[in-house]
Amino acid sequence: QGDIAVANNTIYVNPYGQYIYAYTTGGSFKWKFDKQANGGEALEEGSGPFVIPGTDTTGIGNKIYVGSYNGNVYCLQDEGSSAKMLWRYTVPDDVANEVNLRKPDSPTSVYSPPAVKDNVVYFGAVDGYLYAVQDNGTSAALKWRYRGQRTAHGGGGDQGHKEILCRPLIYNNAIYFTAWSGFVIGVNMDGSKKWETQAVTSFYYSPANSDPQGLAGRVFVVGANQWNTNAHSGAACFDANTGGIVWSTQNRQSTWAIAGASEDNVPGRTWKHFYTMTTNGYFMAFDAAAGGDTPVWRIHNGEKS
Repeated sequence: QGDIAVANNTIYVNPYGQYIYAYTTGGSFKWKFDKQANGGEALEEGSGPFVIPGTDTTGIGNKIYVGSYNGNVYCLQDEGSSAKMLWRYTVPDDVANEVNLRKPDSPTSVYSPPAVKDNVVYFGAVDGYLYAVQDNGTSAALKWRYRGQRTAHGGGGDQGHKEILCRPLIYNNAIYFTAWSGFVIGVNMDGSKKWETQAVTSFYYSPANSDPQGLAGRVFVVGANQWNTNAHSGAACFDANTGGIVWSTQNRQSTWAIAGASEDNVPGRTWKHFYTMTTNGYFMAFDAAAGGDTPVWRIHNGEKS
């Protein structure tokens, strides 16, 4: 769905369709991996990839983790002109009956890009659970799963959406993710609850499409939301330890996604910014410490203001 990963001069992409592709950064085709031949129908979108680089500058030995519409998470190894499947983990369908799905059709699809730390793969699925799967090299096993998505939403109705779409954030010895129910959720590394904060009560203003970002002991998300009292796009900052909302902003722009966060050391001052993109073409930087409705700077059509 647009996410790519780049490592050791190789680009990996998992587009709409049955194949995962690898290209050199010069644009040459390397290989494609058939998800459908290795785990069932995969004719719709999957997740963005996560790559652990190998030591070869041509990409040989890179490990690629990627989710699929068919309910599988794949671990592949780049072998230069082909990909070797080291393992695939299939999301169990035992919760399908308790999840009222309208779209997508598969209760086990994985659209959440994986995150990996210490050989554990973290991802969300359409069933509303966050999964932690142990990578054993040539096989994978479930460590735990955490139910982050509620069976019903307040306010604007659930619209049948239970899927977790964001890439989980691994930060400060915890995992953070967002849900359609309007919750931003922190989970301890053992799968126990750290905190759950319902930032909004309406499905329509959910931060579910926002990949959380971590900086200076805080977690940042964006979305079309009601952080304060009105329905405007904006952002919110949470205390990573307690889940308390530190600040929120309504910038009156149609915020589409969070682009990242950074700590830039400048002589005499340390700048901490988080960055967002809007549907009307702006790329904006906000003060990560203070928040506020006014960006520190913004760029539109290449012009900074």
